[in-house]
Amino acid sequence: MNRKTVAFFLGFLSLCAWSPESSYGRQTKTDRPLMEPNTGVGGLLNQVCLLREFQSKRASSWDKTGGNQDWLTLPPGETRIVLHEKQAGCIKHVYWVYIEGDDREDRRLNLFHGVVLRAFWDGSDKPSIEVPLGDFFGVSNDQVRPIHSLAFTTNPGVESSVQLTWGFNCYLPMPFSSSAKIELQNQGNVEANLWFHIDYELYPRPVDIPSHAGRLHAWWNRAHPTQRTVGAAEESQAGRPAGGDNYRILDADGDGQFIGYFLTVVNFEHAWWGEGDDMVFIDGETYPPSIHGTGTEEIFGGGACPSQEYTGPYTGFHCVENRSGYAHHGTNGMYRFYLTDPIRFKKSIAVTLEHGHQNDKANDYSSVAFWYQLGINQNLQKLPPLDERTLAALVAPQAVNTEGLFSDSVEVIFKLPTQGAVIRYTLDDTEPTMESAVYSQPIRLTKTTTVKARAFKSGRSPSEISARTFTKAEYRRPENPPAVSSGLHYSYFEGEWNSIADFLHQTPKEIGFTEQFDFRPVRRIDHFGLKFSGLIDIPVKGIYTFYLMSDDGSQLYIGNQLVVDHDGRHSVSEKSGQIALASGLHAITVVYFESMVHEILRVYYSGPGIEKQPIPARVLFREKK
Repeated sequence: MNRKTVAFFLGFLSLCAWSPESSYGRQTKTDRPLMEPNTGVGGLLNQVCLLREFQSKRASSWDKTGGNQDWLTLPPGETRIVLHEKQAGCIKHVYWVYIEGDDREDRRLNLFHGVVLRAFWDGSDKPSIEVPLGDFFGVSNDQVRPIHSLAFTTNPGVESSVQLTWGFNCYLPMPFSSSAKIELQNQGNVEANLWFHIDYELYPRPVDIPSHAGRLHAWWNRAHPTQRTVGAAEESQAGRPAGGDNYRILDADGDGQFIGYFLTVVNFEHAWWGEGDDMVFIDGETYPPSIHGTGTEEIFGGGACPSQEYTGPYTGFHCVENRSGYAHHGTNGMYRFYLTDPIRFKKSIAVTLEHGHQNDKANDYSSVAFWYQLGINQNLQKLPPLDERTLAALVAPQAVNTEGLFSDSVEVIFKLPTQGAVIRYTLDDTEPTMESAVYSQPIRLTKTTTVKARAFKSGRSPSEISARTFTKAEYRRPENPPAVSSGLHYSYFEGEWNSIADFLHQTPKEIGFTEQFDFRPVRRIDHFGLKFSGLIDIPVKGIYTFYLMSDDGSQLYIGNQLVVDHDGRHSVSEKSGQIALASGLHAITVVYFESMVHEILRVYYSGPGIEKQPIPARVLFREKK
């Protein structure tokens, strides 16, 4: 930590108290201030040696049954109070984390948009914070990136092909003199699961919170898209309401100080979007404001037109998508925290931003503003409904075909998730554009082809590209060894691993034969691996689908071809793959490892005349040597 970073902490807690009255002179136990401003004592490291009178507490999602299911489950429509204290105190740290497989994008997106965080201070029935959970912690248009600021951090978890996990932290102090209530509401239509901690202090008396300590407020806003007003020169705003046609980051009345914001801009064009100036109007002033900037990237501390991501203590462009290879196109996420230079207001504040030079851009803007003020702001606009908080970009079209292999021909059928959008597609591996063919009927293929599709709609950012390869089958020839016996070879391993490759080179603890894919060779509850190998009898020529349901990692090979890859540490889930097989005996290998808690392996198949079912022992063989 450099000297500038340490120096920041001299005033970190004083963000919510702008006229410190206490000192660290000679004090008795009864007159020692409990919520002391970090001023005049040499920084954060000196603060931790000062013994104050408070009770340390944490609210969390820990499993009160003594088990390890330490997450909060929030069904659709349910509201859960996660903290409720009825005395003076201050929240010092809020943390949450999610773990979702890449096949459960709906639940991940619902955590960001559909789950709402609310905070109520001092008995008020009006929330001072009412913000979608992801937006509060700086998630930009569902795209999570690392953040290394002093107010918020976002940190990655395990790297896995089947899991997505990030941890989110907020360190802004949240004082209260009589009560605090934090609640989460799931406004989406799918279940939400998350782990959380809320670390806080409780003080014995209301007066232990200084009278000049503001209450933390946060407000979410969005314009999708902003309204282009070509030629609206700044000078023309004189005498108009603060900010004119600018995007509104915050409109608030009261006595307080503005400490920063997250901003997301989804740029619909293939060019730089950020020539808009910031304008902050204090206590009812008209144009020109007390604070007037020179361009958007300057607010967030970047060089001209940032096309690379960066994150720092006070400023960051933490998300720069550069969608489809175009610089600045797509999602841009940024933050500015005025932790050493909060913007003071006594009556009102309007924090505004031009959307392009003189508001000449029609893009999608959303933001979360943070400020402290005395008392509770009673005039904040209510959070819009969920359908107004969804993705700016269109949802990519998806082929409804369940099979990627075909024998003679296949008809590719697309589903359009967004009403009024148009699907355009290509068959030559190029990216779909507005000039590409329009999808109006099933696409008939007679050879191996990669179909790329994209949704377009006026006034909306195009969707991501959906790419799917349809492969004309080349039937694998069987091994058909001359002599076989029923059952499979197995190799049994013991150890702790994160992937299958970690143990396959090791010497097995035991080898032998078994009738089918089961746990009979296993000698312990956790931390083991299995490799099954043998032959599978395929009755007729055709396209077969194999399925692996496992906890933890598993893989299935036919010969040397990896058909199903479900590797890595993960909870119980299923993956599948297809292969074209001629009739006869084909080499099959299934590899599996168990980390801890649950040990599950199920191997299924389906094909011509075979409904999906567990692979029966009667079709499994091993070669006689």
